[in-house]
Amino acid sequence: MNSDACQVTILRVAPVGSDDDGLKYAEEKDIYATEHYNTDGDGNGISDGQEVSEGADPLNSNSQTEYVKIWMEAEEGDIVTPMEFAEDANASSGTCIVVPDGNGTNDDPFSSQAGYAEYTFDVSTAGDYIIWGRVIANDAASDSFFVSMDDGESLTWHTKMSGTDNWTWDMVSIRDYDDVRDASNPAVYHLEVGTHTFKIQQREDGTKIDRFIVTDDMVYLLEN
Repeated sequence: MNSDACQVTILRVAPVGSDDDGLKYAEEKDIYATEHYNTDGDGNGISDGQEVSEGADPLNSNSQTEYVKIWMEAEEGDIVTPMEFAEDANASSGTCIVVPDGNGTNDDPFSSQAGYAEYTFDVSTAGDYIIWGRVIANDAASDSFFVSMDDGESLTWHTKMSGTDNWTWDMVSIRDYDDVRDASNPAVYHLEVGTHTFKIQQREDGTKIDRFIVTDDMVYLLEN
């Protein structure tokens, strides 16, 4: 009797808290100090996950922000191979995504072999937005992604050099290869109210991303 063989890929997903507020258990325990069984830690009627996504303190009922801040973990997107999950104890939730060795696509953002991660998010205030990402770029051969918003133009994001296996925050920017990496020409996206899709596509292998934030605070600064 003949039998067909098939390959099954199992994607690792970090566990969420039992209160279903959108935050993972590790985030509630190690980052925000919220309770994984309590949806609204400060009792102000707004879930902890929503407050975090908007840049407010989920444990302070009076905490507000004048700017939109939408936080997303890199592994929460729709991931298309060969881009893949990787465990990293220094990543915000212990997991990141990476372009595996031997899978760089260099200067072809439309390569049929290119993996990507795609994220859908909602914007309640129209305006100009920038994006910060927490990345690892060990050298000049592993320091870039293609990025696009709402199926628009694909841009090359040469990320800031992080040093060997060190995480660093970098604004998504339009840089020539020889630009000083801490001098930025930010990619600014004008977003209307509604749902938007951000795509990070592999370019050079070995590049990693842990999490990112979409914000309309044009002078927002994130440090390592």
